[in-house]
Amino acid sequence: MDLYEYVCLSSFQITRREHSEVKVLLRDDVTLPILGKDEHGYILCLAKPRKMRNDKMSYLGLLFDSNDLLHKVLLWRIFKASMCHLSLHVVASDFEAYADWSKDKDVDLAIYAAKMAEDAVARAYLKTFCSPFIIDTVFANIVSYLTMKPFHMILNDTLRVMAAVLSGFSVGLNKGELDEKTQKGVNDSVSALCGLENIVHKEFLDSAKARNEDETLTHYE
Repeated sequence: MDLYEYVCLSSFQITRREHSEVKVLLRDDVTLPILGKDEHGYILCLAKPRKMRNDKMSYLGLLFDSNDLLHKVLLWRIFKASMCHLSLHVVASDFEAYADWSKDKDVDLAIYAAKMAEDAVARAYLKTFCSPFIIDTVFANIVSYLTMKPFHMILNDTLRVMAAVLSGFSVGLNKGELDEKTQKGVNDSVSALCGLENIVHKEFLDSAKARNEDETLTHYE
Protein backbone atom coordinates (compact mmCIF):
# COMPACT_ATOMS: atom_id res chain seq x y z
CA MET A 1 0.00 0.00 0.00
CA ASP A 2 1.48 3.36 -1.01
CA LEU A 3 1.14 6.61 0.95
CA TYR A 4 -1.84 7.90 -1.05
CA GLU A 5 -3.78 4.66 -0.59
CA TYR A 6 -3.03 4.68 3.13
CA VAL A 7 -4.36 8.24 3.53
CA CYS A 8 -7.52 7.45 1.56
CA LEU A 9 -8.21 4.28 3.56
CA SER A 10 -7.43 5.83 6.96
CA SER A 11 -9.43 8.95 6.22
CA PHE A 12 -12.41 6.79 5.23
CA GLN A 13 -12.11 4.88 8.51
CA ILE A 14 -12.57 8.20 10.32
CA THR A 15 -15.06 10.03 8.13
CA ARG A 16 -17.02 7.09 6.64
CA ARG A 17 -17.39 9.20 3.50
CA GLU A 18 -16.71 8.01 -0.02
CA HIS A 19 -13.77 9.21 -2.09
CA SER A 20 -16.11 11.35 -4.18
CA GLU A 21 -16.99 13.32 -1.02
CA VAL A 22 -13.47 13.61 0.41
CA LYS A 23 -10.68 14.23 -2.07
CA VAL A 24 -7.10 13.55 -0.95
CA LEU A 25 -4.15 15.51 -2.31
CA LEU A 26 -0.49 14.89 -1.48
CA ARG A 27 1.67 17.85 -2.46
CA ASP A 28 5.37 18.73 -2.44
CA ASP A 29 4.66 22.46 -2.44
CA VAL A 30 2.56 22.82 0.75
CA THR A 31 4.06 23.39 4.18
CA LEU A 32 1.00 22.76 6.36
CA PRO A 33 -2.02 20.41 6.18
CA ILE A 34 -4.96 22.25 4.64
CA LEU A 35 -8.67 21.42 4.72
CA GLY A 36 -10.52 22.82 1.73
CA LYS A 37 -13.92 22.48 0.15
CA ASP A 38 -15.39 22.57 -3.35
CA GLU A 39 -18.75 21.84 -4.93
CA HIS A 40 -18.20 18.09 -4.52
CA GLY A 41 -17.11 17.99 -0.90
CA TYR A 42 -13.99 18.30 1.23
CA ILE A 43 -10.36 18.39 0.10
CA LEU A 44 -7.60 17.05 2.33
CA CYS A 45 -4.33 18.59 1.19
CA LEU A 46 -1.31 17.06 2.94
CA ALA A 47 2.36 17.79 2.58
CA LYS A 48 4.44 14.89 1.35
CA PRO A 49 7.54 13.99 3.35
CA ARG A 50 10.49 15.04 1.19
CA LYS A 51 13.85 13.37 0.81
CA MET A 52 16.76 15.71 1.45
CA ARG A 53 20.52 15.35 1.30
CA ASN A 54 22.50 13.17 3.69
CA ASP A 55 19.60 10.75 4.31
CA LYS A 56 17.45 13.49 5.80
CA MET A 57 13.66 13.79 5.46
CA SER A 58 11.73 17.05 5.69
CA TYR A 59 8.14 17.35 6.88
CA LEU A 60 6.24 20.43 8.07
CA GLY A 61 9.48 22.34 8.47
CA LEU A 62 11.09 19.61 10.59
CA LEU A 63 14.14 17.53 9.64
CA PHE A 64 14.34 13.81 10.36
CA ASP A 65 17.20 11.34 9.99
CA SER A 66 15.95 8.45 7.85
CA ASN A 67 18.56 6.17 9.45
CA ASP A 68 17.30 6.86 12.97
CA LEU A 69 14.43 4.61 14.06
CA LEU A 70 13.03 7.16 16.51
CA HIS A 71 13.05 9.85 13.84
CA LYS A 72 11.21 7.56 11.43
CA VAL A 73 8.59 6.76 14.08
CA LEU A 74 8.10 10.45 14.87
CA LEU A 75 7.78 11.37 11.19
CA TRP A 76 5.20 8.63 10.61
CA ARG A 77 3.16 9.57 13.68
CA ILE A 78 3.18 13.29 12.81
CA PHE A 79 2.06 12.50 9.27
CA LYS A 80 -0.74 10.25 10.57
CA ALA A 81 -1.79 12.95 13.03
CA SER A 82 -2.03 15.49 10.20
CA MET A 83 -4.28 13.18 8.20
CA CYS A 84 -6.34 12.36 11.29
CA HIS A 85 -6.78 16.00 12.29
CA LEU A 86 -8.16 17.06 8.91
CA SER A 87 -10.40 13.98 8.72
CA LEU A 88 -11.82 14.67 12.18
CA HIS A 89 -12.81 18.17 11.11
CA VAL A 90 -14.57 16.70 8.07
CA VAL A 91 -16.77 14.46 10.17
CA ALA A 92 -17.17 16.48 13.38
CA SER A 93 -16.83 20.19 12.62
CA ASP A 94 -19.03 22.89 11.15
CA PHE A 95 -16.99 26.02 10.51
CA GLU A 96 -19.81 27.61 8.51
CA ALA A 97 -21.83 27.88 11.74
CA TYR A 98 -19.58 30.79 12.77
CA ALA A 99 -20.29 32.94 9.71
CA ASP A 100 -22.89 35.25 11.28
CA TRP A 101 -21.15 35.37 14.65
CA SER A 102 -17.85 36.48 13.11
CA LYS A 103 -19.19 39.32 10.91
CA ASP A 104 -18.44 42.18 13.33
CA LYS A 105 -15.26 40.66 14.79
CA ASP A 106 -11.57 40.76 14.01
CA VAL A 107 -11.15 38.20 11.22
CA ASP A 108 -7.97 36.59 12.51
CA LEU A 109 -9.23 36.33 16.09
CA ALA A 110 -12.60 34.97 14.96
CA ILE A 111 -10.92 32.29 12.82
CA TYR A 112 -8.66 31.35 15.72
CA ALA A 113 -11.58 31.13 18.17
CA ALA A 114 -13.63 29.00 15.77
CA LYS A 115 -10.66 26.74 15.09
CA MET A 116 -9.97 26.18 18.79
CA ALA A 117 -13.63 25.44 19.51
CA GLU A 118 -13.81 22.98 16.64
CA ASP A 119 -10.52 21.41 17.74
CA ALA A 120 -12.22 20.68 21.06
CA VAL A 121 -15.12 19.05 19.23
CA ALA A 122 -12.74 17.08 17.01
CA ARG A 123 -10.78 15.88 20.04
CA ALA A 124 -14.00 14.68 21.66
CA TYR A 125 -14.83 12.74 18.48
CA LEU A 126 -11.30 11.30 18.41
CA LYS A 127 -11.63 10.02 21.99
CA THR A 128 -15.03 8.48 21.30
CA PHE A 129 -14.78 6.96 17.85
CA CYS A 130 -11.14 6.98 16.69
CA SER A 131 -9.07 6.16 19.77
CA PRO A 132 -6.33 4.25 17.87
CA PHE A 133 -5.15 7.59 16.48
CA ILE A 134 -4.83 9.25 19.91
CA ILE A 135 -1.20 8.22 20.32
CA ASP A 136 -0.28 9.84 16.99
CA THR A 137 -1.98 13.06 18.03
CA VAL A 138 -0.16 13.05 21.37
CA PHE A 139 3.22 12.66 19.69
CA ALA A 140 2.43 15.42 17.19
CA ASN A 141 1.29 17.80 19.94
CA ILE A 142 4.44 17.18 21.97
CA VAL A 143 6.69 17.81 18.97
CA SER A 144 4.71 20.97 18.16
CA TYR A 145 5.16 22.16 21.74
CA LEU A 146 8.90 21.45 21.73
CA THR A 147 9.39 23.41 18.49
CA MET A 148 7.17 26.32 19.58
CA LYS A 149 8.84 29.63 20.37
CA PRO A 150 9.11 30.44 24.09
CA PHE A 151 6.56 33.07 25.07
CA HIS A 152 9.18 35.75 25.73
CA MET A 153 10.26 35.48 22.07
CA ILE A 154 6.72 36.17 20.78
CA LEU A 155 6.64 39.97 20.75
CA ASN A 156 3.03 40.40 19.66
CA ASP A 157 0.76 40.27 22.73
CA THR A 158 -2.17 38.70 20.88
CA LEU A 159 -0.04 36.01 19.24
CA ARG A 160 1.55 35.24 22.61
CA VAL A 161 -1.87 34.64 24.19
CA MET A 162 -3.00 32.54 21.21
CA ALA A 163 0.14 30.40 21.50
CA ALA A 164 -0.39 30.02 25.26
CA VAL A 165 -3.99 28.88 24.85
CA LEU A 166 -2.97 26.45 22.11
CA SER A 167 -0.15 24.89 24.16
CA GLY A 168 -2.28 24.82 27.29
CA PHE A 169 -5.11 23.02 25.55
CA SER A 170 -2.91 20.70 23.47
CA VAL A 171 -0.40 19.51 26.06
CA GLY A 172 -1.33 21.28 29.30
CA LEU A 173 1.97 23.17 29.46
CA ASN A 174 3.20 26.75 29.12
CA LYS A 175 6.28 27.57 27.04
CA GLY A 176 7.35 30.27 29.46
CA GLU A 177 5.86 32.68 31.99
CA LEU A 178 3.03 35.17 31.53
CA ASP A 179 1.93 38.01 33.75
CA GLU A 180 -0.74 37.09 36.29
CA LYS A 181 -3.67 38.74 34.46
CA THR A 182 -2.75 37.19 31.12
CA GLN A 183 -2.20 33.77 32.67
CA LYS A 184 -5.65 33.91 34.27
CA GLY A 185 -7.22 34.71 30.92
CA VAL A 186 -5.33 31.84 29.30
CA ASN A 187 -6.36 29.45 32.07
CA ASP A 188 -10.00 30.50 31.72
CA SER A 189 -9.88 29.95 27.95
CA VAL A 190 -8.27 26.51 28.29
CA SER A 191 -10.85 25.55 30.96
CA ALA A 192 -13.66 26.64 28.64
CA LEU A 193 -12.26 24.54 25.79
CA CYS A 194 -11.84 21.51 28.06
CA GLY A 195 -15.39 22.00 29.30
CA LEU A 196 -16.67 22.11 25.73
CA GLU A 197 -14.71 18.97 24.90
CA ASN A 198 -16.15 17.14 27.91
CA ILE A 199 -19.73 18.15 27.06
CA VAL A 200 -19.40 17.07 23.44
CA HIS A 201 -17.58 13.88 24.45
CA LYS A 202 -20.51 12.92 26.66
CA GLU A 203 -22.92 13.60 23.81
CA PHE A 204 -20.85 11.44 21.47
CA LEU A 205 -20.72 8.64 24.06
CA ASP A 206 -24.51 8.79 24.49
CA SER A 207 -24.91 8.73 20.72
CA ALA A 208 -22.59 5.73 20.38
CA LYS A 209 -24.41 3.89 23.17
CA ALA A 210 -27.81 4.54 21.59
CA ARG A 211 -26.51 3.39 18.22
CA ASN A 212 -25.14 0.17 19.70
CA GLU A 213 -28.44 -0.52 21.46
CA ASP A 214 -30.37 0.05 18.23
CA GLU A 215 -28.03 -2.31 16.35
CA THR A 216 -28.44 -4.95 19.08
CA LEU A 217 -32.22 -4.71 18.95
CA THR A 218 -32.19 -4.90 15.15
CA HIS A 219 -29.98 -7.99 15.33
CA TYR A 220 -32.51 -9.86 17.50
CA GLU A 221 -35.64 -8.78 15.63
